[in-house]
Amino acid sequence: MYLLFTITITVKLLKFINSNSQVESTQNKKTKKNKWLKTFTLVYLILLCFNLIIYSVDLILHNGIESNFYLYPTLIVNVGFIYWIGYIGFTKPNLIIDEIKSKSNPNNKSSFIEEKLLYLIEVCEIYKNPTLSLFELSKKLQLSTKELSKHINETHQMNFSEYLNYHRVHKIKELLVSSKAKKYTLVTLATEVGFSSKSSFNAEFKKITGTTPSKYRKEHM
Repeated sequence: MYLLFTITITVKLLKFINSNSQVESTQNKKTKKNKWLKTFTLVYLILLCFNLIIYSVDLILHNGIESNFYLYPTLIVNVGFIYWIGYIGFTKPNLIIDEIKSKSNPNNKSSFIEEKLLYLIEVCEIYKNPTLSLFELSKKLQLSTKELSKHINETHQMNFSEYLNYHRVHKIKELLVSSKAKKYTLVTLATEVGFSSKSSFNAEFKKITGTTPSKYRKEHM
């Protein structure tokens, strides 16, 4: 159970690091917290591999029965790992304190929400879902619908629907100037980026760009 638990935690850590790395790459910035988390996970993986090797050797040498051969080496290494974490906590407390401040400070909290929102928009392209609702998006961000709506209004001066359509239009503008545009109709491309109807696509595109999709296409072919 211990090994299963540590493997599960490691997998979750790797997924979390991967998602944060993608957010960092889209915003062209690195954070000390994520660098520390990567180091911690690497050491944790090495520790896990060590435990698995020692445990396997112990079972092989003692015909499937655990012995002190497994207990003492892993105990010493695990204690060293805990002391190392404690040392980092005492010598570099800002890694933890800054995170607490960021969640308690309204401005930092807004930046934190924006980072997660940008990840879902730019990396996951969640706006391509034509039935995406404010409730569904707020659930993914672990926010209330009121918090998310307020954030979008104050940060982007748009409501939820306008915010999604803005990114849909931005994406279709990229598609219209690509080689892919020649293979598909405007309606097909509009459906791909999340518009549910041709009329809403035409209206939103002209509202945001000041021109029609077909005219924009001809100008950039």
